[in-house]
Amino acid sequence: MLRTEATAIQDVTELRSGHCDQFAGSKRETHVYWSVESFAETQRDNIEDCKQSLREAVKSSVDCWASCHDRIVHLLSGGLDSSIVLGCLARSPSQPEITCVTHFGQEGSGADERQFARIAAQSAGCNHIEIPLRRRVPLEEWEPVSLTPRPGFYLAIVQERQILCLARELRATAIMSGNGGDAAFCQYPDLGMARDYLHDHGVNGSLIGVIVATALLADTSVWNVARATMRLSSRNRSETNIVAACLPHRKLPSPQTIALVSKSLGRFAPSIGDSRKRIPQAKARHVLVVSQPMMARSNVADFEDGEIVDPLTGELVSESCIEIPVYVHCRNGQTRWLARDAFRDFVPPSLLNRTTKGNPEPYVDSLRDENVTELESRLMAGELVRRGLIERRSVQTALRGQLGAASATELLVAYGVELWASTIRAAQELARAA
Repeated sequence: MLRTEATAIQDVTELRSGHCDQFAGSKRETHVYWSVESFAETQRDNIEDCKQSLREAVKSSVDCWASCHDRIVHLLSGGLDSSIVLGCLARSPSQPEITCVTHFGQEGSGADERQFARIAAQSAGCNHIEIPLRRRVPLEEWEPVSLTPRPGFYLAIVQERQILCLARELRATAIMSGNGGDAAFCQYPDLGMARDYLHDHGVNGSLIGVIVATALLADTSVWNVARATMRLSSRNRSETNIVAACLPHRKLPSPQTIALVSKSLGRFAPSIGDSRKRIPQAKARHVLVVSQPMMARSNVADFEDGEIVDPLTGELVSESCIEIPVYVHCRNGQTRWLARDAFRDFVPPSLLNRTTKGNPEPYVDSLRDENVTELESRLMAGELVRRGLIERRSVQTALRGQLGAASATELLVAYGVELWASTIRAAQELARAA
């Protein structure tokens, strides 16, 4: 799902955030006015300064967006990020009317976080609506999808329709969420954190503490982290290529596809430009995930529907988070440690201290299991199999949910690509007929 300038349409590319194309006759020149990676070149690690900077950036972003809307629907998962946004919304000077919405799966599954969402909503003093995830969702409900220059992520289309309908009923002009918080606040454990500290500070008395904290986060031994930390050399910079790291874990692509992608990683992997030589590895990965654009409009939204707003992906928040080293974001064996501490008085303690996250896999597995026939029909006769991009045998084993096969998510993403391709073909046929 990582995005580069490349699209799936021949001769169509996308401008990156902060870039501008200037045309003079037939000549085109691209100017860079803003880039999030430039903020990684000067790292600051004073804990109190970092905490204040993060708090002010997040609160400013939420307050600014809130001032544009009188009524807001907030997607409250029950996790830390959406709870932080809700805490800021509840204290916003413009005082918009807030309605929280929580989707939940089968009780006892990782997709049911109602107990946490209720605590956050009650603390904020706002209305709270709970919507069950439907176990039986015919895949026809995913259609049609919008004409876009690349395939989208369509797994949540059913929930998006429900939210858009609710927003219309409530006359809400914005749909907010905590999306982007995992990337900005560093939810993921990264073995490179201690290496970043060594890059920034050299060997000192605090290095062993960072190594121990990294080992706790990555659930590995101190020795493994120490060994990885001391491999601070240019030959390891290839580790920042996320696509190269992900390829071995993908089960559907054919060997030919993997070979072709491996030879052209620059096309498929996001780049952080010339700054890469000055940015340590864990921070480089942080830059890559933070710089990914979020969905600005649902594939099933009408023109009059409210806009999707993700305050944690705004420029101010991105700049602040990138300026802060990864080993400050994550401390004491806890991911998103700095965000938890910065918003301690905005979020109930039971949410701040959560060590688990919601798990949508059981719901996605049920989507696969309930739609095996439709998936097989579409994928076996689809563009991906026909062009040899994915293997027929891999699709069959994934449909049966066999151990070691492609996950239900990977399978449904492939189905989404087929939906997108059929939409493009239909548009081409209309254009030819006209």
